Amino acid sequence: MTLKKIIEDNHCIGCGLCKSISPAQINFSENSHGFLEPSLLENLPHNAEAFISEFCPGSNIDISLAPENKEDYMWGRIKKIGKAYSTSSNTRLAGSSGGVITEISAYLLAKGIVDSVYHLKSPDEGPFTFTPGISNSDDEIKKSVGSKYTASPTLLRINELLESESTKKWAVVAKPCEISAARRMVRSAKHLDENNFVFISFFCAGLPSISANKKLSSKIGIPPEDVSSIIYRGNGCPGNTIITSNTGRQASTTYKEAWGNTLGRDIHPRCKICPDGIGLDADLVCADAWDMDDSGYPSFSENEGFSLVISRTNKASAFLNGMIADDKISWAPYESSNIQYAQPSQFYRRTTLVSRILALKFLMKSPPKILGTGVSKIIFAAGLLTNIKAFAGMVKRQWRL
Repeated sequence: MTLKKIIEDNHCIGCGLCKSISPAQINFSENSHGFLEPSLLENLPHNAEAFISEFCPGSNIDISLAPENKEDYMWGRIKKIGKAYSTSSNTRLAGSSGGVITEISAYLLAKGIVDSVYHLKSPDEGPFTFTPGISNSDDEIKKSVGSKYTASPTLLRINELLESESTKKWAVVAKPCEISAARRMVRSAKHLDENNFVFISFFCAGLPSISANKKLSSKIGIPPEDVSSIIYRGNGCPGNTIITSNTGRQASTTYKEAWGNTLGRDIHPRCKICPDGIGLDADLVCADAWDMDDSGYPSFSENEGFSLVISRTNKASAFLNGMIADDKISWAPYESSNIQYAQPSQFYRRTTLVSRILALKFLMKSPPKILGTGVSKIIFAAGLLTNIKAFAGMVKRQWRL
């Protein structure tokens, strides 16, 4: 699939991969819907088009080389699972869900398991998007703690990783679709050794637009042009969203209002047909382990912060065990059967994905290429009526586009 076709089909999620490999031929900017999108300045070389077609995370989701995920078609391979939080009170407080990914990244550096961490860092160009960066120290890692609920080009510098020395060891922190693409790119690079990489992800509910972020800032009283910074979560779990103006004035709102009523209502259309919001191709994945209310739905009640942590590989289990032994994280058992109650939206998305893909085909639209995610095995888990509603809802949304 060509880059032009990917954009036309609304599969581009603005990850920046294409510009990373063809910077001279591609411009990258915010589109009319508030998402980042490439535009061609000139025709791409054939090898660049072929690379994009194979590895674009918006149009090609291929986890077929991870057959171990067949051990659990719903949630993927689980080698170790628990609830955890950073034993550093500052990291736990600043983090979205106990600061676990931040603590893991710092631990991997400190122990020499990796030399550098590739991840999103604080924004360089305005407050409404984040830029990818490379951290080599504990201080650098902890400056970027917290969730980032906005369109950001995570893979914009992935060429630096792919062109690095063969002996360099990396941790990569990114959304599930980006992690899958990054792992496949590393596998394809003959001079790189996949064993030198640790891929870390998180349960992803979708990518909010920059427009939604500006709408949120206006709703709580700070004009978008006057925004200096946004802290989406932290100072507790889930914590408030805090927006600071250029003059230092602050306004805040609850996570339920910020995500539930604004940001989460304007996520990228491609995210609506995502087969992997749960990091199937990661070594380790974290998620919110929400408490349930009386109706069985996440309550979003405030607590000190903790994460659901899933190790998918022996490599991840080994460093988790080291962190527990070194008292870097506090760990408690967790039953995998509870995931669907703590993360009902992920359960719904995976069990209704086939119906939503069929809706696209019914409308003569091209869905992304999807391989190895296990969704065809769990289509009946949500029930026939739920899938009929999912099919109808997708048709309705597509007609609106």
